[in-house]
Amino acid sequence: MSENLTKDVKVVDNTQWKERHQFVLSANGNIICQRYFKVNGFNPHTLHSVELYETIRDIVGLIKGDLASKSRVYTAVTMNKRSKLTGFYKGEELSLDDAILAYGDNYEGEIELSNGVVLNKTYIDYEVAEEEIDNTPFIFKFSYLFDDKVVYEEIWDGSVYPKYVRNSVDLSNSNASYKYTDPMRMSFSQQITKHLTEGRIDLIYTIIKMLCGALSNDVDENGDAYEKDYSTEMEYGDKVYHCTSYPREYIKGWANAVRHKTLKYKRWAEWDFPQSKLDYINNHM
Repeated sequence: MSENLTKDVKVVDNTQWKERHQFVLSANGNIICQRYFKVNGFNPHTLHSVELYETIRDIVGLIKGDLASKSRVYTAVTMNKRSKLTGFYKGEELSLDDAILAYGDNYEGEIELSNGVVLNKTYIDYEVAEEEIDNTPFIFKFSYLFDDKVVYEEIWDGSVYPKYVRNSVDLSNSNASYKYTDPMRMSFSQQITKHLTEGRIDLIYTIIKMLCGALSNDVDENGDAYEKDYSTEMEYGDKVYHCTSYPREYIKGWANAVRHKTLKYKRWAEWDFPQSKLDYINNHM
């Protein structure tokens, strides 16, 4: 006797596995990198601190520096120039005239140096097509969120970087795309990626470490946590700015307005008005 087997499809809600802290790097609204992370010894007071603000600025500076460095490498690799195939010199230090002959790209063919070494310099000439001018805005945005609410974010212009660099941002600087590929069989994209990422650190780990340091309490020599002193205000000239999205002045103004109105109601309640007078106040005031 066969039994009818039914398959129950269960939908697992994985939102409960999300950590409260996250950072997001996006370009024109498209997420490039998003990471959730846990902060041990989290101090809620740090969310509105100058220290967190300065940490966010340092992180953005770190990302900008990485993109600028990759832009220089990309420009150097793809610029229109001759590539030497043979005739590399390895040996003792050369005089100025021999160095010009050995290392300069204006001389090719068989060249004999003063020390008797003969170099056969051959080159390959190639041209790289110039990038098309694209006036479409390209905006990078880095955001730090707590409980899915933006605490700090910063935007900057990404059109200053070469198109290949800004369209292939990888904060991890991973070598997965070319690690197991024969160098002689690498595609152009793999070769460029190798030049851009080789020897660079994982920025994702660095960013999380910097944020955890700014958001957590300190630990003393005995391993006990204690709350750090945080600054919540910044002074520029004669004006004080608070590191918070809380509309302090707006709420303060409403509180004063409500306070005055409440005091008026309180005075009326203390007076012994006849019902007809109270009805008149309710209808006309």
